[in-house]
Amino acid sequence: MTMELTRALPEKILPRHQEWQAVVYVRQSTMRQVVENRPACADRACGLAWSLLAGYARLMVSVRQQAKAMAIAMVGTPIALSLDVPLGTWFGSLIGWRTAFWIMSLLTLILIIWILVKAANYPGQKKGERMPLLRIFSTPGVRPVLNMVVA
Repeated sequence: MTMELTRALPEKILPRHQEWQAVVYVRQSTMRQVVENRPACADRACGLAWSLLAGYARLMVSVRQQAKAMAIAMVGTPIALSLDVPLGTWFGSLIGWRTAFWIMSLLTLILIIWILVKAANYPGQKKGERMPLLRIFSTPGVRPVLNMVVA
């Protein structure tokens, strides 16, 4: 398997790198690469957040309130994505990008801790317990909310 991987890897990854036991390979990007790929990263983050938040929001409330909970959870992502660039630019120009980065990192850490402490820990579903995809669309309130998201 290593021989097959060696042919497909870029020149910067040396044979000694393949000997390391790593779970994640972190690659440093240039500022240009970050800026050019920002929309793709935002799209992926948005898709991930929406797919996770919708189900999680529905688990937190009674069946009668599931559509409302999903709508409230889903509205936060587009608001955040539309405000992050202008506010981040303003904040970075006000105090410098490095300071802004560290403040946002600290706020993110505080948010993660708050979620771990306050948010309910719902176990995942086993394969046999999952609702079939077609049945999800027949759940009351799901189709109108999805129509609003897609529109």
